[in-house]
Amino acid sequence: MNLDECIQLHISGQIDAAERGYLSLIAENCATSVAYENLAIICLVSGRIAEGIEFLHSAIALNPLNPESYLNLGVALKEQRDYDGALACWQKAIALKPDYPEAHNNLGIAAGEQGQLDRAIDCYRTALAIRPDYSDAHYNLGNTLRAHGRLDEAISSYRSALAFRPNYVDAFLNLGNCFAELDQLGESISCFEQALVVSPGYPRVCLNLGGAYTRQGKFDEAIAVLTQGLANAPDYAELHNNLGLAYREKGQFEEAIQCYGRALARNANYPEAHVNLGLALKDAGKLPEAIAEYRKALELRPTYYEAGNNLATALLAQGCLDEAIDCYQSAWLLASESLADTSPVKKLGTLLNELHR
Repeated sequence: MNLDECIQLHISGQIDAAERGYLSLIAENCATSVAYENLAIICLVSGRIAEGIEFLHSAIALNPLNPESYLNLGVALKEQRDYDGALACWQKAIALKPDYPEAHNNLGIAAGEQGQLDRAIDCYRTALAIRPDYSDAHYNLGNTLRAHGRLDEAISSYRSALAFRPNYVDAFLNLGNCFAELDQLGESISCFEQALVVSPGYPRVCLNLGGAYTRQGKFDEAIAVLTQGLANAPDYAELHNNLGLAYREKGQFEEAIQCYGRALARNANYPEAHVNLGLALKDAGKLPEAIAEYRKALELRPTYYEAGNNLATALLAQGCLDEAIDCYQSAWLLASESLADTSPVKKLGTLLNELHR
């Protein structure tokens, strides 16, 4: 079998046969850099990263001026968390081919993961200057701008990604997330709904759309879409948790308790689910069990002031006054540090006023 026949098998989707062909060429000492490169791609796609890296090194040894080999080697090294090696490969690819948008895009991803957001933005914009219709670069630029808090610019980038790839489900998802962060719930829901049209049952979309429906008071719609997501990802703890939120808001406390239990069965170290389970147990009149859940949440995250606040309220209801005051004081200090919630302060003040009468 010659190289052209191997490539045709590869293109037609006969991957196992193509791999055997490439390996036979190597065994016969007839392999070119293309054979090694294509064999490496097969390995990388199938998750055999170490093998892929070896074949890419062989490809580069035969053709050290091929920028695509350095691009792919960088991707493989990044999978192995060799970030310095990956960066060096992409920089080499750009040195060989300055107008290589994929290499600039990958440099942007690496810079973003290292917290170098301004550099990441520059890399994506360089990629887009070379190829304006590069939807992944628009999407990645949107993610970086969103991380910078520049939501209006991020929205524009996601819209550009969708203009060039109308079925880009993750762009719909993050566009919806931007609108949610801007408290534009209707726009957010519209984006999530469009994402579900593109990819029915996509768990991440179901999670966010279910949460948005719950915020809108559309509990039945939330339950339906979250259940749809769980059909595709039954071990997704956050989906079980959000389904519990919808049931609790609907007043179906026993169903909520079961959902939170399923979330914790998948992830026992999930402090939000412990707090939510505690709230549902309290609603169901099971105060001692609720207290145990709040304590567990605080064990997992000692700075979780909402859990401390809920624990204090539950202890107060049980008549454990001294411990309740201690919990309110701790929650007050944590809330003051975050400047996010004054409810522990108010409750502590009310309680102390009652004690001083």
